[in-house]
Amino acid sequence: MRRPARLPPLAGGTLPHPSSSDTHEAHDDTPGTAQEPLRVMLHIQVKPDTLAQVTALPDIQYLTVPILLTKNEEGAIPRRLGTGFVIAPGVIMSANHVIGVTPAEDELLGIPMIFPDGAVVFHQITNVYRDPAHDLAVGRVYSWPAQTFIAVEDQDVYNVEDGVASYEYSKTALAREPESVAAFLEISGRSHIGHIMRVLTQRDMFPAPTEVLELSFPVLEGASGAPVINRSTGKLVGVVTHNYAEELHPAQIDLYEEPDGVREERKFYLPYALAVGLPHIRAAIAASGLMPPVA
Repeated sequence: MRRPARLPPLAGGTLPHPSSSDTHEAHDDTPGTAQEPLRVMLHIQVKPDTLAQVTALPDIQYLTVPILLTKNEEGAIPRRLGTGFVIAPGVIMSANHVIGVTPAEDELLGIPMIFPDGAVVFHQITNVYRDPAHDLAVGRVYSWPAQTFIAVEDQDVYNVEDGVASYEYSKTALAREPESVAAFLEISGRSHIGHIMRVLTQRDMFPAPTEVLELSFPVLEGASGAPVINRSTGKLVGVVTHNYAEELHPAQIDLYEEPDGVREERKFYLPYALAVGLPHIRAAIAASGLMPPVA
């Protein structure tokens, strides 16, 4: 099984280094675009999902990041917008409704990295290419240190029942330290393992007809922009954008005779995640003009 190269956990603060044959060098010949990460005054904790350590693709959590919108001021509590992932050195992909927002003048859009001493640096997302028709976006993070990334699947081929994995930053809580009045935002990762149920063209939930993958698991608010990885190849096949349920009618109704009458028990289908498919992912990446040239 070919997997994305391993990175240290984002929350650890260690700068990642190339570590496998999947590593590629970044090329950015635009003058004056290098940026240093901002040291910000945020009360935040980011925790990985320990369950991801036992999934088929444990490295996915190290290439997936929380996307925040915040103000750089003392006591600022950032707003979690969703999830993104590294598709090339210094290039992030997500849903358009996550990183396609326009920050106010006093706001920052980006990715936090937390160090052991509690210091937080913020990697700003800029130069965002937006594809609102298919709810995709690609952004530049000039200060991002990672040289490894999630590769896109080579061919636009899906099979129903293909095993997939996803990782999202959807579990969020506003908490307080013991004996402290300072609130902080706690963001925890969450992993999913499942399969593709159907591949179809969705015409109702997007401004334009969009090829989507129906997945066998639901996702939570904050999962938008999460990568969907083929577990056999370790490569990207989709980007999560929605939860969906075709109907709210019960899937099954059971009747039970009891001494005081008949009891009715209704069972409903769970919603399931929708992920935008490879044709639109490829088109957005190509149109963004942000990808480094192939050596």
